[in-house]
Amino acid sequence: MTHWQVEPDLAGIRDLKALDEASAEERDDCFALWDQVGDVLRRVAVQERAIALDPKRADPRRAVPTQLLRQGRLEEARVAWRTALEGNPLDHNAWFGYAELCLFLGREDEYRRARQDLLARFFITDNPYFAECTGRACLLLPATGDELRQAVALIRRAAASDPSKDPPAFPWFLFARGLAEYRQGKLDQAISTLRGDASRLDRPITRLVLAMALHRDGRSAEARKTLAAAILSYDWRATQARDHDAWICHLLRREAEGLVLPNLPAFLDGKYRPQDNDERLAFLGVCQFTNRTCAAARLYFEAFASDAHLAEDLRAGHRCNAARAAALAGCGQGEDAARLTEPERKRWRDQARRWLRADLAAWSKALDGGTAVDRDLVRRTLTHWQGDPDLKGLREPAELDKLPADERKDCLQLWDESGVVLRRTRRAGDSG
Repeated sequence: MTHWQVEPDLAGIRDLKALDEASAEERDDCFALWDQVGDVLRRVAVQERAIALDPKRADPRRAVPTQLLRQGRLEEARVAWRTALEGNPLDHNAWFGYAELCLFLGREDEYRRARQDLLARFFITDNPYFAECTGRACLLLPATGDELRQAVALIRRAAASDPSKDPPAFPWFLFARGLAEYRQGKLDQAISTLRGDASRLDRPITRLVLAMALHRDGRSAEARKTLAAAILSYDWRATQARDHDAWICHLLRREAEGLVLPNLPAFLDGKYRPQDNDERLAFLGVCQFTNRTCAAARLYFEAFASDAHLAEDLRAGHRCNAARAAALAGCGQGEDAARLTEPERKRWRDQARRWLRADLAAWSKALDGGTAVDRDLVRRTLTHWQGDPDLKGLREPAELDKLPADERKDCLQLWDESGVVLRRTRRAGDSG
């Protein structure tokens, strides 16, 4: 912009002599333009001086908030981030994720304020990444009027870019376009977009928005099935929600659940039992996020009883996830586990071991004639079991001491069996 102030080609809309020949209205508009340029340059100068005095101001996310986010102290991070943004940084990266965090924490008013700030600062960007990120962030809640039009325009700008310049980024642009079409009520277009190349994203967000579009299009059963698939594909535990990608997933999950699962409040109050597997699996996300371990274990149990193939999909890990939930519930850990009686807890601990043994037998079978890739997967899986915090109630000596002798013996036997299979993977690898 400093170059603009001396650029010969701009003399006709900058130099006083040239402006004297313009109409009063055009002259005023030119003066206003150069006042804006001056304001931007002054902000850059102020920010550069601030960065020189305090390097942390260069990127607010790398000052206090980043460390707080890693520690899971999200509200403290939000406050620190807001303080840093009061310096009005020009770099989009400084704002990236703040609006999502506000909405994830339920700070809807602050999210709306951040949405206005983003549009004011970045609506004119010609960078497709900044355009997509800004437009997507601004449509995580329904928008109207100028906010909707500006967010949609940003996303269209990104989606109109050349896909060959950055193929991995382009599905994000298409997802954002699908979200924009959904927010505009263009359901057929949204469904088509989200089922196209946008579906290549390795995150559940595409299917979450697709489920909502299907539901609003009157295709409720298809919407539930799509939502169930989205829920099964992701780890919804609150402890894992520490970055903007995760916050977006949870925000869209909440919205999709509220729309597609009308019986969700009754289910959470214990007054409703899901009627089919799509509904059971769709309820798992909120159970994981709210740490309802007993409800999650029960949903898995009923889902496996209805469809045994679901449990047998080793790579998807559904049976292992079920065992984790059952182990936690059986050890009294979880929002709904405290009210379980000891016989009920024991039944869940027993079930957890049955599920783990079923997985162990299947993994052992996978080693018979398996490839090096299979051996590596089995090795990584069983090694993870040995340190999985959700299974410590069935594994750690201090926890086993709390169990009856026969149950303690069975737990030790389970880990001996796991060790045998794990050693097989190492011997097979050595001989290969």
